[in-house]
Amino acid sequence: MQENSSIKSLGDLKGKKVAFAKGASSQYMIVRALKKVGLKYSDIKPVYLTPAEALPAFERGDFDAWVIWDPYTAEAERQLRTRLLADNTTVFGKKASIESSAFYYAAPDFVRDHPDIVKIILQELEKAGSWSKNNYKDSAELLSKLYKVDLATMEIVEERGGDRKVLPVTNEVLTGLQNMADSFYELKVIPKKIDVKDKNYNWVPDQKW
Repeated sequence: MQENSSIKSLGDLKGKKVAFAKGASSQYMIVRALKKVGLKYSDIKPVYLTPAEALPAFERGDFDAWVIWDPYTAEAERQLRTRLLADNTTVFGKKASIESSAFYYAAPDFVRDHPDIVKIILQELEKAGSWSKNNYKDSAELLSKLYKVDLATMEIVEERGGDRKVLPVTNEVLTGLQNMADSFYELKVIPKKIDVKDKNYNWVPDQKW
C-alpha cells in the first residue's frame, strides 16, 4: 500500500478497496490474510486487475491495498513510496512454503515413458536453483534480460528469493492446494468443486527417484 496510507494492519482492510488478479494465488492469499484477523472476503471491496494494469492504478491511488508477487512487489517498492503490510510468512506462518508452493508441470505420458529424463531435468533444476541462490546478482542479470525487468528490481527479487529446492508433491502439499481450490469454489471463481488428488488434475508416478 502507499506509505501514507491510514491502513496499519490487516484488520484495517475492512471496507477498503483491495486489488489482485482474480483466480491467482494473490486472491487466495487475501482470503487467508483476512481469515487470520477474523474478517471475511465480503468485508473488502475486491478490485480485479492484472499486475500490469494494477501498477499504474496503484500509483494513482485507485485502490487502498495491492496483493501482488515479485517482481511487481519489488518494482512498486523501488518506484513508489510503499509499505508492506504482510507477506507469505505473515499469512501462512510455518506452512508458507506449502500453502504458496510453485509447481512444475509435465505430461503424464512423458513422465511414465521417460523417468530417466525427468530425473535429469529435476536434478538440473535443483542445481540451477542452488546456483541462483548463491549468485543472486548474476542470476538477476540473466533474468532481467530474459523478462525485460529493470536489473535493480530483479536483484531485489533474487536476493530475497529464498531456497529453490525441488521437492516431491506430498499429501501435505496437496492439502494446501486443496485449500486453495475449495476457496476458489466458494468464491465462485471456479464452477465446480475440485479434488486435487483426482488423476485429472494431479498424477504422481509410482517410481521413486
